[in-house]
Amino acid sequence: MIAKGKSISHGAAMTEYAKNRDKAEFLTSKFMNLEFEETFGIMPENVWDAFKIHAMRHSPVDNSLMRFELAPAKEECKGWTHDDWKAFLDEFIAVMDSIKRVRYRDTKGKWKEVDVKPTNLSRSQAIAYLHLNTDDNHLHFLVNRIDEDGNVNDDTFLLNRAFMAAQIINQRRGWKNTLDRSEEIKKEEAEKRLSVIKEQTKAQQTVIEAEALAKKRELEGYTYQQEKSFEVAKEMAKNDAVGQLNNVGIGLGMMTGVGG
Repeated sequence: MIAKGKSISHGAAMTEYAKNRDKAEFLTSKFMNLEFEETFGIMPENVWDAFKIHAMRHSPVDNSLMRFELAPAKEECKGWTHDDWKAFLDEFIAVMDSIKRVRYRDTKGKWKEVDVKPTNLSRSQAIAYLHLNTDDNHLHFLVNRIDEDGNVNDDTFLLNRAFMAAQIINQRRGWKNTLDRSEEIKKEEAEKRLSVIKEQTKAQQTVIEAEALAKKRELEGYTYQQEKSFEVAKEMAKNDAVGQLNNVGIGLGMMTGVGG
């Protein structure tokens, strides 16, 4: 499993993407009003409005939406039901909220550790969608940075926290190491890009060959017509010569007949 996390400001675009791309399926929501729960057909921009309305009741904050992407490997989530995905999400939330210290690389590439204020995802307005039409099924989890108590969820080193949470869950469940899984995904994406390039090259080669063949046929067609013209002319000349000889023969015969 791998996990990514980031705070963003373009909530409307993100909720649109999460709800409508890759055969998205609604999984669960938290602290959304009951009417929303019962009428899931609500437009994505209204989901964002729900987040903004809650945030407006408290102090404004930049990048007011936290987005997470959680992606177990195929074999790790094979046959999962919605309940399995929900249990997985709940586990991720609990682990994220428990993280109080983060490791990171400084500008010189050295590993360091720093204390961070724990998040409160378990008591924050949120919604989750499953994306199921890709090679690797994954989960989009969108969280309001203003929790239900009016406090701001700290997003310091959010990506590092998500990475750490993935590592902890992988160890618990006996799944692949996060770094190994990341390398696998990079390799798969590189192979997909290479396949696309090969297909494009193949298509371009087909077009080039077709154009060359069309040109060749055009040239051959013209030469063939010329050759046919020459053959017709030769045949006509041949026929004229035979006709003349026949005429000579006829004349000789007549002469012979006269002489006899």
